[in-house]
Amino acid sequence: NVKKGSNQIIQSIKLIRVNGAVICIDVNSHSKHLAVGTEQGYVSVIETEGPTVLFQHRTTIEVCNSIMSVHFETCSFHGFEKKVLLVGMKDSSVRGRKL
Repeated sequence: NVKKGSNQIIQSIKLIRVNGAVICIDVNSHSKHLAVGTEQGYVSVIETEGPTVLFQHRTTIEVCNSIMSVHFETCSFHGFEKKVLLVGMKDSSVRGRKL
Protein backbone atom coordinates (compact mmCIF):
# COMPACT_ATOMS: atom_id res chain seq x y z
CA ASN A 1 0.00 0.00 0.00
CA VAL A 2 1.14 3.52 -0.74
CA LYS A 3 -0.57 6.48 0.92
CA LYS A 4 -0.10 10.06 -0.14
CA GLY A 5 0.34 12.62 2.64
CA SER A 6 1.20 16.28 2.56
CA ASN A 7 4.15 16.29 0.10
CA GLN A 8 5.32 12.81 1.12
CA ILE A 9 4.62 9.26 0.12
CA ILE A 10 4.49 6.72 2.93
CA GLN A 11 4.88 3.05 2.05
CA SER A 12 3.47 0.39 4.33
CA ILE A 13 5.97 -1.73 6.26
CA LYS A 14 5.49 -5.32 7.36
CA LEU A 15 5.46 -6.03 11.08
CA ILE A 16 8.71 -7.22 12.69
CA ARG A 17 8.78 -8.01 16.40
CA VAL A 18 11.84 -7.32 18.53
CA ASN A 19 12.60 -8.20 22.15
CA GLY A 20 11.39 -5.45 24.47
CA ALA A 21 9.81 -2.02 24.20
CA VAL A 22 11.34 0.05 21.38
CA ILE A 23 13.18 3.14 22.66
CA CYS A 24 14.99 4.34 19.52
CA ILE A 25 15.43 3.70 15.79
CA ASP A 26 17.76 4.84 13.03
CA VAL A 27 17.57 4.26 9.27
CA ASN A 28 20.51 3.94 6.89
CA SER A 29 19.05 4.90 3.52
CA HIS A 30 22.15 3.71 1.61
CA SER A 31 22.08 0.14 2.91
CA LYS A 32 18.31 0.12 3.55
CA HIS A 33 18.87 -1.06 7.12
CA LEU A 34 16.87 -0.12 10.19
CA ALA A 35 18.42 -0.29 13.68
CA VAL A 36 16.14 -0.70 16.70
CA GLY A 37 17.16 -0.33 20.36
CA THR A 38 15.01 -1.56 23.25
CA GLU A 39 14.72 -0.90 26.96
CA GLN A 40 15.72 -4.53 27.64
CA GLY A 41 19.11 -3.92 26.01
CA TYR A 42 18.55 -5.50 22.61
CA VAL A 43 19.82 -4.02 19.35
CA SER A 44 18.31 -5.38 16.14
CA VAL A 45 19.36 -4.54 12.59
CA ILE A 46 16.63 -5.14 10.05
CA GLU A 47 16.85 -5.12 6.26
CA THR A 48 13.85 -3.04 5.24
CA GLU A 49 13.32 -4.64 1.83
CA GLY A 50 12.62 -8.11 3.30
CA PRO A 51 11.92 -7.25 5.96
CA THR A 52 14.51 -9.55 7.54
CA VAL A 53 16.26 -9.38 10.91
CA LEU A 54 19.98 -9.44 10.01
CA PHE A 55 21.18 -9.70 13.58
CA GLN A 56 20.10 -9.16 17.14
CA HIS A 57 22.45 -8.55 20.06
CA ARG A 58 21.80 -8.09 23.78
CA THR A 59 24.07 -5.97 25.96
CA THR A 60 25.74 -7.75 28.84
CA ILE A 61 25.23 -5.00 31.42
CA GLU A 62 22.98 -6.39 34.18
CA VAL A 63 22.13 -3.27 36.20
CA CYS A 64 21.30 -0.67 33.55
CA ASN A 65 21.02 -2.15 30.07
CA SER A 66 18.49 0.17 28.39
CA ILE A 67 19.53 1.42 24.97
CA MET A 68 18.80 5.12 24.57
CA SER A 69 20.02 5.76 21.00
CA VAL A 70 21.34 4.01 17.90
CA HIS A 71 23.11 5.61 14.93
CA PHE A 72 24.66 4.26 11.72
CA GLU A 73 28.07 5.75 10.96
CA THR A 74 30.98 5.23 8.56
CA CYS A 75 34.43 5.58 10.12
CA SER A 76 37.79 5.81 8.39
CA PHE A 77 40.62 3.79 9.96
CA HIS A 78 44.07 3.55 8.31
CA GLY A 79 42.55 4.43 4.95
CA PHE A 80 39.74 1.88 5.14
CA GLU A 81 36.10 2.76 5.65
CA LYS A 82 34.23 0.73 8.24
CA LYS A 83 30.47 0.76 8.77
CA VAL A 84 29.54 0.76 12.44
CA LEU A 85 26.45 1.06 14.58
CA LEU A 86 26.91 3.36 17.56
CA VAL A 87 24.80 2.51 20.61
CA GLY A 88 24.16 4.95 23.47
CA MET A 89 23.31 3.30 26.78
CA LYS A 90 21.30 4.56 29.76
CA ASP A 91 24.44 4.33 31.93
CA SER A 92 26.02 7.07 29.70
CA SER A 93 28.35 4.66 27.86
CA VAL A 94 28.63 4.55 24.06
CA ARG A 95 29.48 1.34 22.25
CA GLY A 96 30.29 0.61 18.64
CA ARG A 97 29.50 -2.53 16.68
CA LYS A 98 31.07 -3.26 13.29
CA LEU A 99 28.48 -4.11 10.63
